[in-house]
Amino acid sequence: MSIGTRLGRRLLALSLSFTVVVPALNQPAYSAPAAQNSSDQQALRPLTEKYGATLAAGDLEGMRQLWDPQSPDLNARLRFYQGVFTNVRVEFVSLNVTRLEVTGDKAVSHLTTDERQLDKRTGVPWATRDVFHGVCRALEWIKTDAGWKIEREYKVQDALAAKLEAAGSEQERDELLAKEQVLVTDTLAGTLITRGQQSQMRGDYEKALRSFRLAQAVSEKIGDLEGVGGALNNIGIVKKAQYDYEQALSAQQKALALFEAVGTKRGAALALDNLTPVYR
Repeated sequence: MSIGTRLGRRLLALSLSFTVVVPALNQPAYSAPAAQNSSDQQALRPLTEKYGATLAAGDLEGMRQLWDPQSPDLNARLRFYQGVFTNVRVEFVSLNVTRLEVTGDKAVSHLTTDERQLDKRTGVPWATRDVFHGVCRALEWIKTDAGWKIEREYKVQDALAAKLEAAGSEQERDELLAKEQVLVTDTLAGTLITRGQQSQMRGDYEKALRSFRLAQAVSEKIGDLEGVGGALNNIGIVKKAQYDYEQALSAQQKALALFEAVGTKRGAALALDNLTPVYR
């Protein structure tokens, strides 16, 4: 098993790009009394920021206290983060609350961050990229006797990635990207790569290639050469699995050239490692 494949599996297990069923990106706001909305928003903003602080601290108990104990998602989310915190430290470069909407006793807030995912033991980034930009976590809240509590959490880029994969044409895809410009960052490309790796591990190579090519298109759109290299690297891995060695070789060589051009030694090492069995 190549280093690239091993790293892909580790990232799949620990990436914050978990796959969930998510609602539509744009949700209508509830028209509640302005004073009540303002009061609830003032309460939800620091709670959302506190949730971010528990993530950065790897504080599972602190996270639990912010969740509704009746939430059907609670145990699964804590197990997920327990696995993440065993190996990974999340470091926020920036943190902002970018959405607050109140609908009676329900609410949604968005925690948007630029962040690093670092190996707890070595401090080395898990991915070839140092910083992921615009990671947007949606928190769905319910108002209880104990105050506002989280019912559900998901990454907003997962919703957009699913829509891009389901798009029936390039025009439809471009319209989605134009509509959700704020989400079109290297985080979206990384999410698509993670989804592609999941499809690849299930043996669905065509779906994997679709995800990787979408990641390449997003990276090209934002001028992210490192992201293009990452997408090509994964395309090469799938092409090798399909015994299409010429296409695998071409993709890996292009990935290597891009990684070397931007000075990403980790990416270049992975591309070289993946070239070895193709040449053999």
